[in-house]
Amino acid sequence: MLASPAASIGARLAASVGEVLRALSVPEDRVQGEIREMDEYRTDKTANRQVLGSMNDFAWLLEAYLDHGDALLEASLRLADAPCSPLKMDRPRTSRGRCSA
Repeated sequence: MLASPAASIGARLAASVGEVLRALSVPEDRVQGEIREMDEYRTDKTANRQVLGSMNDFAWLLEAYLDHGDALLEASLRLADAPCSPLKMDRPRTSRGRCSA
């Protein structure tokens, strides 16, 4: 999703997360719970280089998937299967929240 307009990024992010969670077959009550928890958010810089590196890796992968012709949801699901250093090289799809960052 695009970051602009910034005023509505929270609601758009929650909707996008809901779409991805449903595509991952997360039960609807858990999807709704996650969306509710996203009512309040804040953004900030990270001091964790490992997290920043993983975010850059995901950005490059996403660009490659989109250039290959994947739809945004399809690319998001492919990213969920990419190994992630802050998850101890687990994949976001299977990590169950075990983040080392």
